Amino acid sequence: MKARSSGLVLAVVVAVLAALGSTTPRAASAATSCASTQWSADFFGGTALAGTPLVSRCDAAVAFDWGAGSPAAGVPADQFSARWTRTDTFNAGSYTFTATGDDGLRIKVDGMTVVDGWHDQAATTYTGTTTLTAGAHTVVVEYYEAYGNASMSASYAPATAAGAAAPAPAPAGANLLSNADLSAGAPTPTCFIDGGWGQRTVTAAVSTDVPTGATGRSWRIEQSGYVNGDDKLMPSDGGLRR
Repeated sequence: MKARSSGLVLAVVVAVLAALGSTTPRAASAATSCASTQWSADFFGGTALAGTPLVSRCDAAVAFDWGAGSPAAGVPADQFSARWTRTDTFNAGSYTFTATGDDGLRIKVDGMTVVDGWHDQAATTYTGTTTLTAGAHTVVVEYYEAYGNASMSASYAPATAAGAAAPAPAPAGANLLSNADLSAGAPTPTCFIDGGWGQRTVTAAVSTDVPTGATGRSWRIEQSGYVNGDDKLMPSDGGLRR
């Protein structure tokens, strides 16, 4: 009788385990693999960015205006949320992050919120600035749509100092050289004599420290890490060709 009872208990345990196994959620599928220049995007049902994504894909940019429509097949036109993730390599410095959305939005950098507009609203633009070290940083853009029209865009760029002068073109006929020794075959930089651009960029590759109005003097180019490894103009110390 005791052996029969043990066999019955074992059968019941096996049946219970089998029933539990049939209801265990399947493991989440692997995250979508995107190129380093793309955003990994996940779209969810509901506004809480919760649960298994309804759609996962790669987006070249976060720049969408869905109007009253759906962002993708299988995603509702209202009451959905989305998250875009990208790891990018930055130079050291301050960066401005901008987002425009209808409805809620926010941007996080390495887990820190730098833009926050997480509430129902018509299309509204927000910006936030943060300082980053050189290297890789992860940017996350989050969004939700409540009702009505839906749109979302986000971007980032190096911050511009308030009141900074717009880059001025080099004087007509000027030749700026991107080397430290006026290499053979390169034109002599006549603009060194016609200086006076102040602390402004005169080409995309060269930054200057020529004092405003400093004409009639020669200037040399110096290779350095002055601006992201670019060159800079310095007063000539006697040996420069004119």
